[in-house]
Amino acid sequence: MYAGTSISAGMKGASKAMAAMNKQLEPAKQMKQMREFQKQSSQLDMTLEMMSDAIDETLDKDEAEEETEELTNQVKC
Repeated sequence: MYAGTSISAGMKGASKAMAAMNKQLEPAKQMKQMREFQKQSSQLDMTLEMMSDAIDETLDKDEAEEETEELTNQVKC
């Protein structure tokens, strides 16, 4: 009998603690913030990819210019 009462009291305390945490943490607000974070993270990923592509393209052009200059110098000699 005592064990059942003790378990019941423990569960009651746990329920109160969980309710207090839910009230304090505001799960709906956290979900909204998580969605906003995911959105901004996706935008950042796209921006980084575009910047990386632009840098790669620029470096490729520099290499092409160097190759063209080398070929021109070979023809002149």
